[in-house]
Amino acid sequence: MRKSLPIVSLESESIKAWVNVIMGKGISWCSGVWLGSNFMYSYEEEEEDDEKSLTTLQQINNFYATSSQLAWELIQWLSAIPVSFSTIRLVQRTLLPESTQVHVAEVVMGGLLSPITPLNYYQSNYPIQFEFKPGIRETFLDKIAAEKQIKKKDFCLGVIGRLTEKIASHFGHQTIREFEATLLTNPLELSGEDDLELIQAFATISVSTLRQYGEEYAPYIRKLDRSRARLAFVSSVEGNSIGFNWIDFLESIAQRHHLTDIEMETLINILPTPSQSYSIPEVARQLLLSPSAISSRLTGIYCKFETLNPNLFQSKKYNKLSTLKLYLYSQYVKVSFLHQLAIPDYAISQLETLELFEFEAEVATITFEPVITDLLSRNLRNFSFETPTVNLRGEIIKTTTHTAQYFSEQLIVNTKQLKTNITEEITLDMVSIPDGTFTMGSPKNEKDSPNNERPQHNVKVPPFFMGKYPITQGQWKVIATRTDLKVKIDLEEDPSYFKKPYQDQDREIDRWLRPVERVNWYEAVEFCQRLSKLTGRDYRLPSEAQWEYACRAMTEPLDLAKGESYPPFYFGETLTDKLANYNASRTYASEPKGENGKETIPVGQFPPNAFGLYDLHGNVWEWCMDDWHDNYENAPSDGSAWLDNNQEENLDAENSLESTEKDGNNPYSVMRGGSWGLNPYICRSAYRYDYYRRVIRYNTLGFRVS
Repeated sequence: MRKSLPIVSLESESIKAWVNVIMGKGISWCSGVWLGSNFMYSYEEEEEDDEKSLTTLQQINNFYATSSQLAWELIQWLSAIPVSFSTIRLVQRTLLPESTQVHVAEVVMGGLLSPITPLNYYQSNYPIQFEFKPGIRETFLDKIAAEKQIKKKDFCLGVIGRLTEKIASHFGHQTIREFEATLLTNPLELSGEDDLELIQAFATISVSTLRQYGEEYAPYIRKLDRSRARLAFVSSVEGNSIGFNWIDFLESIAQRHHLTDIEMETLINILPTPSQSYSIPEVARQLLLSPSAISSRLTGIYCKFETLNPNLFQSKKYNKLSTLKLYLYSQYVKVSFLHQLAIPDYAISQLETLELFEFEAEVATITFEPVITDLLSRNLRNFSFETPTVNLRGEIIKTTTHTAQYFSEQLIVNTKQLKTNITEEITLDMVSIPDGTFTMGSPKNEKDSPNNERPQHNVKVPPFFMGKYPITQGQWKVIATRTDLKVKIDLEEDPSYFKKPYQDQDREIDRWLRPVERVNWYEAVEFCQRLSKLTGRDYRLPSEAQWEYACRAMTEPLDLAKGESYPPFYFGETLTDKLANYNASRTYASEPKGENGKETIPVGQFPPNAFGLYDLHGNVWEWCMDDWHDNYENAPSDGSAWLDNNQEENLDAENSLESTEKDGNNPYSVMRGGSWGLNPYICRSAYRYDYYRRVIRYNTLGFRVS
């Protein structure tokens, strides 16, 4: 028996042709394929093996048979270059302008590509990068080279040539040589608002592709790489408003320390912007070298820096790479500050050798701290997200798109002490929380609300930063192993009860992304103090007022005289197991019952609130800085921690963990948010908990930083 099946792609013409056939409209036809009985039999026998049993050539032929012509042309171009949405758009704009997003969908979902990092790990403003599945790119290039009767290298370089020609024309240059001269010497002339992504993608493609073909392109690559870095810096610091380019600064530093072109290339790739750095393995992958080759280059760089700065690497606080980063950042802040004061360039070169300082004038005291803060605010990144709102039945009645700002704190790993498979660089995302005034606590008519949530009172909260997620096991591990940062107490490196990867249906998520638990209040304070020493910024547990303000994401107070109230949860009138990790077998309103939470889950698996914060309902309890108080009588109204029963020494964790009963201080602190095994009313925004003393460790107790 034979069966005929149509071949239908996502193109409107293909679908229209098939519709005409099935409607019997005139003389209509649609391309198809005959399936014989032998094929049907073998398919039934081997259908479970799916694409894993296919050779790379068969997978490519399947894509060809089921895709549109434009999708086929698009993926051929992409086989020669790195693949991301930015590079796809570049190819579309220059080489395949008739293609549409439909063809992009065919390529991305056609089975030949896979994201380099799982899609759920990407933030909205990070470019998603793809790679061809094993063997696909090589087979593709072999096939194309055979058809065109050229070498693979010539095809790939030909793609770069075509792109260069089109880009040069786009920017109005008469010749490629004229365009390349501008690109290599003054790329910012090409970086208009609409063209920045275009030229960045072109530079990235060119650098990555040419690196594969030997030393003959090395001088050109290094010049182009510097241009790419300049463009990246412009996109990361809006408007480059500090008036002094980071790459120019690195080049002046490199010249003063007599770095070679190769060493300069390494430095730029490790530190592309003042707020971003890459690990040795990441730079090795980018430069198509081994990590040992990068380490060897760094050794030469360290020696040259030490020649002019003999005491630079004497501190035991950081490893050499961390010390170099901090040194360069501090020098950059200083030089930028001098530029802002309009000091002439010839004088700056003489002042650059000074250390960071404070100096007094007759009128005022000038410090560098405002400059550092200003640089941080200019390096905030935007991210967009959606927050659902539910009714009493747990039904989503609207979804609102919000935008927030954040910065990433890079936690530098001491690889000698970190005996685990954690990646070498782990980051901590801190979200900017705007100032505002809100009404703290809950009304008497809020279901299951105890009197310790009253009286309701207005609190004016200044702007601050708060962790996007609870502290993860990976972040804890990095700081806990840094015994060189110890303030008062030791930290257990891996205290958590849940140590296995998280199984979510058909995918497995790294256990180091679970929130850390079994951490008491003193240990959370010690973590914050170590983090402060590492970064030079002030980290601590949030105050109870900060926590509730950040959870509710409400910046306007209630008119209590009119009976106004906030919803009990930041999602609205209730919770469901699609919104948080808690005991969903118990209901709060009229929502359907769900599953009972049995363990912590990796952070960020549920939607965020309107400020862009995740997991404030359920998962783990979160310690606050405040002492416990039985109600809000005489509570602070400025957002600060309520510590009138405490000693300042407690903030420094100077008390013994066993001495809280006899030191005269309140042994209880506030916990917020509920946890993975608790009923929904306990996860409300206003709920306060004091059952556990500060010294207790339990598999529901975690924290986040502010």
